[in-house]
Order: sequence, then C-alpha cells, then structure tokens
Amino acid sequence: MKTFKTLTAALLLTLAGMSMAQAQSKPATGAMTEAELKERLISLGYEPKDAPLSNNRMGYWINVPFKGQQASMFMQLSPSGANIWSTMNLAEIKPEHSTEGARFIKLFQLNQKHGPSHFYVTPDGKTICITRCLFNKNITAKELREHIDSLLDVTTQTTDNWNTNAWKVEKTSLNK
Repeated sequence: MKTFKTLTAALLLTLAGMSMAQAQSKPATGAMTEAELKERLISLGYEPKDAPLSNNRMGYWINVPFKGQQASMFMQLSPSGANIWSTMNLAEIKPEHSTEGARFIKLFQLNQKHGPSHFYVTPDGKTICITRCLFNKNITAKELREHIDSLLDVTTQTTDNWNTNAWKVEKTSLNK
C-alpha cells in the first residue's frame, strides 16, 4: 500500500509539472480553436459530444473503434490552446490492486517507450488512463487522424499491462 501511495504521489507531482508547463505555453499561429477541433472531428466521421469544462471551455467525447468495439476518447485543447490532448479511460482500479506496485511501475516504464502517449492514474486513484498530446499548429485532418490512431495503437499494444480485469491479484489483509 505504501508503494502504491508513493507512486501515486510521484505521478501527481509529474502531472502538476506538466500542467504548469502547459499553462506557460502560448498557442501557435495556425492553432485550431475548440470549434475548429469539433469541425475537424466531424470531417473525420466522428460525432463529437460536447463536454463543458471550466472557464467557458469545451472538450469533446468521440467514439472510436477499439478491439472490435467502440470506446470513448476525450479530446480538448489545453487551457492555453497550444496543445490538443486526447485521453481514454482504460481500467478501474479496485482496492485489491493497491498491492500491485510492480504493475504500476511497468506502466510508468511504458511511458518512456510509447511517449508522447502516457499512462496515468486519476487524482481519485480509481482509474488508469492514457493520454497523448499534439502540438496545435496547422494540423491537417490526416495528422489529427494519425494522432487518434496512434493513441489507439499504444492502447492496443499495452492491453496486458493496464487491463486490471486480467490481473491475478492475491487477496491480502490489506484488500479483503
């Protein structure tokens, strides 16, 4: 449990640093607006669902094909507008997963291999997610499609690592 808490704290510090770096970035000339992002997603055949964010901002949920089914991907501009972030919720973290520090360490190691896609745990500690950033400058429809497909490819390649339903977790006094 202590290892899991340490890993979670380290991840939250990393995400806080990323957030500060995003806030300092400025949108590039030729950057898409939120409305243009929505239009581009529609042009690619998606049906974006509006997701209001703080400060009068908007993100979009789209359904994407994943392993013969449909999965939800969330897309939004960074607060500065400099980047487009795409995120998928991958797996629920249950109390019995708190003893699986080695599995979480492996996910963090995969960040190095599959960057700019990155795994993280939500602040409430209940969900494993994957996210990917795309610099928002003169993005073509083809580049946006490749961005989405790349996130899906990494998600597919790493299923064995993040799929908590397949983890063989032993019951201990911590998670009974």
